Amino acid sequence: MNEFILSIFFVTINLFPAGVVFSKGDGFMKKKKLNITATTLSLIYCFVLAYFFLIAEPATENPNRPLWIHSIIPAGVVVIKIFFDYVIKKDYIRDYLDKK
Repeated sequence: MNEFILSIFFVTINLFPAGVVFSKGDGFMKKKKLNITATTLSLIYCFVLAYFFLIAEPATENPNRPLWIHSIIPAGVVVIKIFFDYVIKKDYIRDYLDKK
């Protein structure tokens, strides 16, 4: 259980950075907007894995899983954020909200 709490701590640090995110552009540093789509999908990913790790297991047995299984949660969040920030480079939720 402690490993799970530690992995959720690292996920929240990754999802909501304390500093300002900057990107290079036009010869100066400008503030980069937070990707809402990546953050939303990362939170859904965390809740789904938490469901399978905590709730879907029978309560009568001790958890029999390796210790590295808890590192899947922050690693998956990092992959989702990198994929949406640097590969796709599009925020679908922000585009949808801007149209309304």
